[in-house]
Amino acid sequence: MSVYLQCFRCTALEKRIYGLQQFCDKINTAQSNEFMSQQQYYINDEWYKNDNVLKYIVDNQVFQELFGEKAHFELMKRSFPIIQFLYLHQKLSKDEILSILRLGKGKHETWDNMISKLLTDLAEILSLEDVETLIQNIKQSQIDQNGLNFIKSLGRNKYLRQDLENQNNRMGNNNNNDNFIKQNERSSGKRKYEQFDTDYKEIEQNKNETIEQFDNDRAIQLKSQIVEFLLNIVHEQPSTEIGQSAFQIAINLICHQFKSLRQQYLLHGFSNLIAQEQPLPVCNYITVLQKIISSSYPLAEFNNSRDVLKWIQDKYDIKLNFLKVMGREKLKLIKRESKDYLQTIEQFVKFYEFLHQDSKITRAQLMILWKLLVENARCIEEKDLFFNWVGDVNKKFLDQEAIELLFISTIKSSSLSQQMLQCLTNLILYFNVQYKVMKLQYDQYTIVDADIIGLQVLWKIFKQQVQLGPQLQQFFIKLLRFKQQQTILNQLKQQYLVQLFNQINNPNSLSLIVKLLEEFEGYQLIEQGEKVFVTIDNKCMDAMPPKRQDIQLLSGLPVLQAKQIIGQKLNPSLKPDEFDIFCRGTLFDDNKTLKDYKVNQKLTFVISKRENLADEINAYNNTTNQISNEYVPNDSDERVQEIINIVQIQDRDFIISVLKEKNWQVDNAICDILDRGEQLLQEYQQKNPQVKKQQKAVMKQQTDEISFASLISNNYINQLFILLNEGNHEQSTKVWSILQMIPRNKEVYELIEQSQTDWCNLLMVDNKYKLQYHLQILKEQLQCDYIEDQDEYEKRKALRENFLFQGGLKLLLIQLDNPIEILTIILDIFQIYFLAYSMSRLRMMNQNEFLQLLRLKQAVQQKDEDPKLCSLLSIQLQKQEKPNIQGYDEAQLLQQVFFNSELEVEWNVLLESLTQRIGVEQIYTNILCILYMKPELLKLELPINRLVELLNSANEEQRKLTAYFILTLQDIGKRNGVNLSNDILKALIKGETQYDELYLVIAGLIGQVNDLTFFDTHQLAQQIISLILNRQIMEQRFTENEDKLLQGNLLLLTSLLQVDKNIKVDIQFTKFLYKCLFEMNNDYYIYPVYKRKLTRKRVFQFVIGIVQR
Repeated sequence: MSVYLQCFRCTALEKRIYGLQQFCDKINTAQSNEFMSQQQYYINDEWYKNDNVLKYIVDNQVFQELFGEKAHFELMKRSFPIIQFLYLHQKLSKDEILSILRLGKGKHETWDNMISKLLTDLAEILSLEDVETLIQNIKQSQIDQNGLNFIKSLGRNKYLRQDLENQNNRMGNNNNNDNFIKQNERSSGKRKYEQFDTDYKEIEQNKNETIEQFDNDRAIQLKSQIVEFLLNIVHEQPSTEIGQSAFQIAINLICHQFKSLRQQYLLHGFSNLIAQEQPLPVCNYITVLQKIISSSYPLAEFNNSRDVLKWIQDKYDIKLNFLKVMGREKLKLIKRESKDYLQTIEQFVKFYEFLHQDSKITRAQLMILWKLLVENARCIEEKDLFFNWVGDVNKKFLDQEAIELLFISTIKSSSLSQQMLQCLTNLILYFNVQYKVMKLQYDQYTIVDADIIGLQVLWKIFKQQVQLGPQLQQFFIKLLRFKQQQTILNQLKQQYLVQLFNQINNPNSLSLIVKLLEEFEGYQLIEQGEKVFVTIDNKCMDAMPPKRQDIQLLSGLPVLQAKQIIGQKLNPSLKPDEFDIFCRGTLFDDNKTLKDYKVNQKLTFVISKRENLADEINAYNNTTNQISNEYVPNDSDERVQEIINIVQIQDRDFIISVLKEKNWQVDNAICDILDRGEQLLQEYQQKNPQVKKQQKAVMKQQTDEISFASLISNNYINQLFILLNEGNHEQSTKVWSILQMIPRNKEVYELIEQSQTDWCNLLMVDNKYKLQYHLQILKEQLQCDYIEDQDEYEKRKALRENFLFQGGLKLLLIQLDNPIEILTIILDIFQIYFLAYSMSRLRMMNQNEFLQLLRLKQAVQQKDEDPKLCSLLSIQLQKQEKPNIQGYDEAQLLQQVFFNSELEVEWNVLLESLTQRIGVEQIYTNILCILYMKPELLKLELPINRLVELLNSANEEQRKLTAYFILTLQDIGKRNGVNLSNDILKALIKGETQYDELYLVIAGLIGQVNDLTFFDTHQLAQQIISLILNRQIMEQRFTENEDKLLQGNLLLLTSLLQVDKNIKVDIQFTKFLYKCLFEMNNDYYIYPVYKRKLTRKRVFQFVIGIVQR
């Protein structure tokens, strides 16, 4: 030991640490040896005894060396075993303990933290007297976090916690005494000296209990001082970090370590809470009280929180008084303009909810809350706090009168937030259940009456508060998804549409209509492939007009979803499982997509109704008859009905089958259905496949479903047209979406039937969108690819002839000033008649040429690596595959009509109208067809400047349409001896563009012109050569960009050289082109200059032309 002491006292820090560590090891060894001595296998050595080690450390003043003048941070950090050893053996005085405390004052933060850790570790074994001394010393200086940590550690002090241990021990002693008494009663024959021994033990026990009681009283007093000291800190520094930390420590001590103080501070807290003035903020009292009540039990004489709350309510009437506190504190917060206003109000609300955890809020209490949090709310968020709390009425913490007050008050509110609306919808569901309009079982609602309480209120809110529209839309859709009979659902659908179209100018109304069609009619406005138009041919026996109609689908749609859309457009409407689709001899499978069947434009879907289920129903009835012959108890109907009321499954035969398996035991059947009802039902239907189909057939016979789509089409379509006329783009987009979803209006088909002798009612309407709708349906009726049925043929023929001879076509041709969407439909209808008229007038060879003019769209869509624009009369297009269907085409239907009659049209007026609106494929086609048939009209004045603009359009399809039109027009003129090229070329050569279509047209026209004297070809050639020489490198190695301007100029220059042999090209220009084709300049990334295939091809063509010259 002397060696360790010398090391400890030397100047070298490493040796001092070594000496200190050895002392600590000796202490640990001695303490372990003392423990082992009780087990009788200790080591007999003087330094393995506590007394010897203790005496040596005290005699050599090791503690004074540690904390005296030679004190060092690293030594003190390792000194706790020595401090603990000395204190446990009462060799550490109060002054020495205080010296440790003072050593950290005024030093670096690391010193202070280290000293704090030593005292915190020592706190567990400090005596009550020393604890009191340290607390008094800490009070005399400014408290810091280290001081709070020490106070926090006092919660582990064994003397301060001994009241808990003594209480537990007393409970154990009482049990032992009871056992001892009982044992004495059983052994009364003991010797008398045992009675003397018992008396002596009782005296000693009473003496110890007296001492313990004194210590307990002192401990309780000291604990109260500690907690009060912490609460004083909170009072002095309520918003600082120290104050908040002190508050949390005080709560933990009261609720966990110093539990004997809980009742004291419970009373103290509630008294201060309802007082006019409080030492601490009200929020602090709320936190303390809530923590105490939520802590462990027993608490004094109370065994649970409900008993405590009841006691507090009886003593303080806290539920009413706290509302007064809320009002008073709210006023203070508003006056102070507190930033924590909302958080404080939220804490008040949660505490009041806590007080009511085992009771219901009354009408009077709710009225006060309404005034506090709603009528006098400072912000909308404060109202939301209230409605988020009380909104879920199913939690049942409001009594019936309070719920009624909440409902009425919410309805009367002038403006609602989303949370208020959520509360209102919950209340509406609640009262509908209360008044038997709905049923609620296992969180599932069932509507039993269409007259839903409060629904009109919601529609009023939907109209007045547009911002709540999306939330109300979700609720309205949710209502329709509840379980209900078909008649109720039909009534609700009608009510919905009446309300929506009464407020149709509300932007939410159209949105909800679209959602209803999407959710309940099978429509989804999502892109699933390309748009395709198909013809629906309804072959059902009970089919009503329109039996044939064109509809738009998406090529990627599942067949089942396509059948949902088609079924809604049939008359009468059908569900997807009630009909089949046949196309090109193939039956469509519901599990596949339209893409699997390569559905494209101009296909016809034949609709066939599925066979009836009579045979299967008979088989099912036979099965049920067999079941009925088996044992059935007399009260079977009552048992079945009891189960139906609970499990909400209406299939009685399924219920009977389950009851039979359970020997007609209702309870067992209910449990089995609730546990695995879906599985049982599925197994039942698999064993009886006819059941499901019979149920659907019966439901169909009972009540037909009314669809939103058919209701809108039959009753509200005119309102949609009025909306379109208002010109609101966003609104119009939604209306057109609705028009695409709903079936065609039956009245229009009836109007077409009634207009066979007078077409004014159909075509002379004041709403352009209604006219467009009429024309679309009329076009479908007039136009058909092939007609197989003779009766349909006669009907179509009569319709076409009546439309022609009764002035329908003339009425159309005087309405060409309508918007382009209407104009294109008019031209499509006119094209039907003009095609038949032309076929009746042309020879076979000319017929083929004329039909080429109808293929403008196909020519534009044709892809070619080297686009060569030319006249449609000379272009070679791929033949289109015709459907393998026998029948009459639309030209044949009318062709014989024109053999003996003329098509009476004011051709000059028609052409003038068309040229003014030029730019659409139908207009181009009709102009070319008319001029082909009426070449005397070729002298018309063309809108050449407009054509130049269209050739410079950003739309590639538009540029190609215009280019083919110009070249075909020039070809028609040339064949009839009319030169149109000069005027067109003069305007085109002046045009500037970055696209090559302009140059392709100029090149094509130059090749057809005999006289080029109207412009200087030499100058134009030199301009092109200069442009090519000065052109920067545009085409990049790793991109697919093409220099269209360069390609077009090269083609134009080649054409000029072909028509004018006098144009000279410098050899340097030819060398330049050669370099641009082949020179790499050791830079693979930039060269050659001409990289794209078409650019190089045009250069080769030019160079070859130069060589040939």
